[in-house]
Amino acid sequence: MRYGFLPDDPDYNITTEESAEIKWNLDGILLGTGNSITIPGNKLMATKKYVIEAYSKTANATGKGAKNEEDDWHFEVKNNDVLSFSLSGNPKVGKPITATVDKMVFADLLPNETIHWTAPLLKSTGKSVKMTPKIAAKFNVTCKINSETGVLKDIDVLVAKITKGFWNDFGGSEISKASWGQKVDFCLQGENLEGEEIELHIYDDDTKPFDDDDFGYSGKMIGSKDKNYASKRIDLNPAIADKTTNYLSSEVKLYGKAKLVGFENSELKDITPLEKTSKYLTVNNKEEVYRAIIGDKDGRHRHNPVDYDMISFVYANTTYPKGTKMIVKIFEVKELRKDATPFDKECEELESTGTVAEDGTLVTEVNWGKLKDAKQNKKTKTYYPEIFDSKDNLLLDGSDSNTLCTVPLIPQSILAKDVSYVGAVTADSEDVQLQSNGECVCKQYDLVWGNKVNCAFRKKVIEISKKLQLPQEKNEVANWLMTVMALESNYTFSPKIGTFGDKPDETKRFRYVGLIQFGGDAASDIGITRTDLMALTAEKQLDYVEKYYLQKKFDKLLVSRTALYLAVNYPNSTIHAAEKDYVVYNSSKAAYDSNDLFKKEKHEYKIVNGKKVYPDEVEGSTYVWEMEQALEEIGNAGKSKKATEFECGINVSSNGETNANDITTYHIYSDGKIEKHIPKLIKEEYKKKYKYVYHDTQNVEHKICIAEWHTTKEKGVGQVYKIKPTHSKVISDNIVSEGNTSRRVKYENGDVAEYGSHPKKGIIWLLYKAGKNDVELLRMPNSLNYKKDNIYIS
Repeated sequence: MRYGFLPDDPDYNITTEESAEIKWNLDGILLGTGNSITIPGNKLMATKKYVIEAYSKTANATGKGAKNEEDDWHFEVKNNDVLSFSLSGNPKVGKPITATVDKMVFADLLPNETIHWTAPLLKSTGKSVKMTPKIAAKFNVTCKINSETGVLKDIDVLVAKITKGFWNDFGGSEISKASWGQKVDFCLQGENLEGEEIELHIYDDDTKPFDDDDFGYSGKMIGSKDKNYASKRIDLNPAIADKTTNYLSSEVKLYGKAKLVGFENSELKDITPLEKTSKYLTVNNKEEVYRAIIGDKDGRHRHNPVDYDMISFVYANTTYPKGTKMIVKIFEVKELRKDATPFDKECEELESTGTVAEDGTLVTEVNWGKLKDAKQNKKTKTYYPEIFDSKDNLLLDGSDSNTLCTVPLIPQSILAKDVSYVGAVTADSEDVQLQSNGECVCKQYDLVWGNKVNCAFRKKVIEISKKLQLPQEKNEVANWLMTVMALESNYTFSPKIGTFGDKPDETKRFRYVGLIQFGGDAASDIGITRTDLMALTAEKQLDYVEKYYLQKKFDKLLVSRTALYLAVNYPNSTIHAAEKDYVVYNSSKAAYDSNDLFKKEKHEYKIVNGKKVYPDEVEGSTYVWEMEQALEEIGNAGKSKKATEFECGINVSSNGETNANDITTYHIYSDGKIEKHIPKLIKEEYKKKYKYVYHDTQNVEHKICIAEWHTTKEKGVGQVYKIKPTHSKVISDNIVSEGNTSRRVKYENGDVAEYGSHPKKGIIWLLYKAGKNDVELLRMPNSLNYKKDNIYIS
């Protein structure tokens, strides 16, 4: 290597004579003088960092107080090595994959440099290598140049397989019948099918004398990227009919065979039908309506019950050709005549017409609000559809129980209009009690980050902390737990947060979900799946947080906040929680780069515009003391996030002495009569409250409670969205824990959207549109526990 100054260089303002006197050091050792220096190769044999310094009087590039100046040149001598490699696909048993080097220290290899690959049953050389995994397992692949360190990757080999098959209409509902000319979907379920090519054959299973099993259709399908699922649309056209039918009948039973493409020893096999589905599809020229439900527009979920503010659909499967017009009539179930024949009332206002789609489905809308008695009726009624052709011939009678087509209507929203959106994804919360002095017990559960969760959650955290048998002064351990969950859940305390929730797949062990980011192994250890964990409320998921910490492997180890955190972040290091300089993981592990919060050493970050920035490819380690420091910061931050509003909701005094002249009061009598007394002047503190008084049979007054109310716009039935609605300006977006609802968004136009799990639709958004009318929403206490003079009100 050669370094030097140009003679008479104006940048340095030195003459030729002066440049001849320049001294040159390599790592503080004089090499020579003159305006240039050549460093022989034998001086650079060690792989390390070097500095070349040019000076005239004093050298200052090395040693104590070393400076980095313009006349210093820093460089590093390295051996070539592999920095990264990639795989041509997801490793699966029996499928050849190629591993290829992506990046090396130097782009080109020297003649004496060789790339070496090492894996179970594999030793090879070259920039790429092919391998075919033989078993499902996790194993290491190492790639390096000569004897250097190289790169080690953990490879998780999975098994791809087809498990079930079934026939669907376009809405996703299973079907068993079709007619020639219709289009249908053939669907497969399996494991690890994402992106895999599948060869599909549809055939008829003939019996004698036509037992030659003809393949009517052959084609390819691709496994869905986000589900273990594949689907192929099939046109039941004349070409398939010609191959599968015979001169005796136009009716055939169609079956499926399939195999994975590109896998060793993959064979075409008959497909096992999904449970409770038909093994075959019966296809003929017979026209019928063979099934119907009242439910969603796609026919996947039945509505049971319904209400006047709901929109339902009659969803029918038929074998009629595309475009066939049909009429749907809705009937109300009435009393039987004396001769036992039904006398049901036709609801003419709900009659609708529709046409059959190319997959044989018929879909028509039922707007229950159109019923003539929608505003007055408060009784439960039962309805069913009948389907007719254009000439008024009956095709399907929904009163037949075999069609699963009757539906009860229960007018719940007439009694509580706002129930249709508050916690609508399914409410499930614990009762919050008052103390005898009327104070809310929730105030006792004074925990850091407490405003992120409800009272029942905080109470449960305190109960768990006591079971850990650690110091309880000022809820210290409960605050530790809240700090750990705040960090792991990114301060949301959502049971659904994490990489697993984006694309749920139980085969992906290293995807995480929930309050303490349960991975596949952690969930398995406590007897549950991450899918099931994600479906729980935050309070219910705490049961599994408790179960996780109480495992035998953590006995006598959970002695500090750091230990509690290590138990979920890196369990094998829990035993080292008291060793401040213990290295939990270093930059060779992915966990290092994904936890910037623990990068406390100065070389691990830079300050840019007053903020910390964490550069990529920094070498470093995460020490126990860094985790302790981060947890302390998060715990302190959580002190300003304690709960300030408490869910007892009402302020009941022990003597119940509130002047009825100051507050609007409801008087409820034992005979069912209710009177509302409104005073001329209402005290300011009671303007948004009601008082409730019960009169027993002796007309003795029992002062029950005072409850708060507020006004809101009446809301319509929830509309399903897969992503958060963005139709109006957001005025609030809060993480909540109310039953299966984990997030609530309020919009400027009065609409409300809720995110959570639905028992049938999965993880969804429900948008409740605001109506024009204001309604009062009353927050009654969850529990009253009133007992006096043999009067019990709970």
